[in-house]
Amino acid sequence: MENLDQLLLQAHQKLRFPKHSQPPRRGEYDSLSVGYSHGQGQLHPMNFAVSKHNRPILQGLLESPEIIRVARFMDRNLELYFPKVHRLLTNLTEILLGIEGLHLNRVFKDCCYAASQLNFSRAATDPHLDFMNAFFLCCGVWNGGRFDYKRGGQFIMWSLGLVVEFPPGAGILVPSASVTHANVPIGPEEHRHSVTFFTAAGILRWYCNGFMNDNEFLAQASKVQRENWEKYRADLWRFGLDILRDD
Repeated sequence: MENLDQLLLQAHQKLRFPKHSQPPRRGEYDSLSVGYSHGQGQLHPMNFAVSKHNRPILQGLLESPEIIRVARFMDRNLELYFPKVHRLLTNLTEILLGIEGLHLNRVFKDCCYAASQLNFSRAATDPHLDFMNAFFLCCGVWNGGRFDYKRGGQFIMWSLGLVVEFPPGAGILVPSASVTHANVPIGPEEHRHSVTFFTAAGILRWYCNGFMNDNEFLAQASKVQRENWEKYRADLWRFGLDILRDD
């Protein structure tokens, strides 16, 4: 992972990051998202915007064998521990990428997630929930850098009352919309990167609505369709519990 650490450090020095009008909800560190998502007023799934300056830098980083291995590592772990979630995301990815006109960018060929967020330098999150994600979808979090993992960088799952050592090179799968999570800060002379893998809940809703937003679907739905839709939403927690089981 030494090579990837250097690649992330070099990319961080070259990339330009957007200025925030208010403090970021997850914490004060530089980050960029790649891939595609759906929400916040979008009519359909769309690629994350990437500036002309950042595009070749990110392309070089995302095509490196080191980060591709990380993506495969997180994908295979999801398949091992949560096979139903993995099948759902794999099938959804294949369907979306086959829709003519969307032109969605797949970040990693051998990874079922729709998007990744690259967190640089001194990445350590404040307690938060990723409320844009589906509550039953496990996000992947990979951890890298140079820091003493016995003293900092631990992964805290507040909802479960757990603190887990999180050494460089390790990965964690967590339903990040359901479990409040954070990291212990690292030392002043240390650095830590993370790469997260996720699929936004809005993509699933758009697909389940017959490739429509909620408002679009409800505007043209019959009474029976609306009743079935409301029942499906009310029972979604049962589906979520079932899909997290590996039986």
